[in-house]
Amino acid sequence: MAENTISRQNNPTQWAEKMAFYTFDIDDAVRCLDGDFPIRRIAEELNKVIKDKAEVRNTTYDEIKAVLQDACSAVNVDNWLTGKVKSLSRDSVIKIAFALQMSYEETEAFLKKCWIDGFYLRDVRDVIYRHGLENGWTYEAVAEMAEGFSKLNITNTDPDDSKIPQGEITKYLSEQASSARTREELEGIIDQNKQFFGTFRRRTYKRFMELYEKYQPAPLAPETHAAIRQIVNEAEAGFGLPPGQY
Repeated sequence: MAENTISRQNNPTQWAEKMAFYTFDIDDAVRCLDGDFPIRRIAEELNKVIKDKAEVRNTTYDEIKAVLQDACSAVNVDNWLTGKVKSLSRDSVIKIAFALQMSYEETEAFLKKCWIDGFYLRDVRDVIYRHGLENGWTYEAVAEMAEGFSKLNITNTDPDDSKIPQGEITKYLSEQASSARTREELEGIIDQNKQFFGTFRRRTYKRFMELYEKYQPAPLAPETHAAIRQIVNEAEAGFGLPPGQY
């Protein structure tokens, strides 16, 4: 059945499941099942952000828009603001945040308004983004540093012998990262705590399976398992991972 023949209003669960199979981002797949993939109003949210920044800086909407166009390209910004593009990638939201000099809290809120997961400090990239937002870094600087540590997110397993309870690790990492004053200090903190990074996608996949079982009371058929596995394989390929990492 073609995706556009499924009525979301008449059969939201079937619609969400169909969307999940055509979504190669595991986080998006979870949103499909958990919330029926709410319609995104990116143009509305971005317009509001630009207006708010113009008011705070006592400047014009067009001047703030121009700053954004310089950072993200005029074509992208125009597509976002006119609604030609209905959704933003996480990287685009982060880039917008740095271009408009948002605070960490503002960026967290903007991510969620764009139907994207907020910061998760067991993702080493989010630790670096947070430090950059709080210390006036450029997007290019944080992206370069994040790329250098990206493998921490995809090679680690959950620490079994940690003296820190699993439920306290995120809080611990937040406190450690907040103490860094320079890039070198942040790099040292990440290196010292590298065993704690890298569990977010496994947990998301587990959540996806829990939700799918909820919507499908009968045991999953082999072809269903294969379809879900394909979603994960596509996600792994995007990170350059060998099949079966998660």
